[in-house]
Amino acid sequence: MKLAERHELTVNISIASTDGELLRRLEARSPAPHARLRALARLTAAGIHAGMLIAPIIPGVTDSREALGALMQEGKAAGARFAVGSALRLGPAARSRFLPHLAHEFPELAPRYARRYAGRTSAGRDYTDALGARIRSLQQEHGFPVSRNRQREKELKGQANHTDNWRRSRSSGRYCEGAGRGVHRRGAEARRAAEDLRSEWGDRLKVSAVN
Repeated sequence: MKLAERHELTVNISIASTDGELLRRLEARSPAPHARLRALARLTAAGIHAGMLIAPIIPGVTDSREALGALMQEGKAAGARFAVGSALRLGPAARSRFLPHLAHEFPELAPRYARRYAGRTSAGRDYTDALGARIRSLQQEHGFPVSRNRQREKELKGQANHTDNWRRSRSSGRYCEGAGRGVHRRGAEARRAAEDLRSEWGDRLKVSAVN
């Protein structure tokens, strides 16, 4: 507390779910959700700028709107000043430990993870875009500061600085530029990408064709 009086201080309390039983299946040795929330409440009551780091968000397990919304609601009740989220990332070492454990606890998800995390550390841009949109919506709903969509800001800046005609597609839509004007085309390709994502992860992650 004395440190906070002398310096700007922000504390992130990481928590992945309010479901204690689920967390025991995922992280058997980690502190229980109520213990993390209690620590958060004590920090904010003491005037510390503290909030929730919802991480890792496990695709197909802890990423539903209901689960994330319940977590933000609990965090708000504990006095959280902010709530941010981050999807599961798997480096080579983490992948070798986590994927066999996931296959044991959630065998129905194993093929999806094998496809999604093959040769990369994240579940893919389409998934992280959809999850980011969900988190921003829930932040607004629960009265938290809304995270900036830094990737989208970077894209828009690139479009503004680009003077040549160009075309670039992405899974959730198509961006075109001609004569210095950008167009976001909401077409069949965007809808197909959204449907593909729904079919892969089920109804837990409801994806819009356009974020």
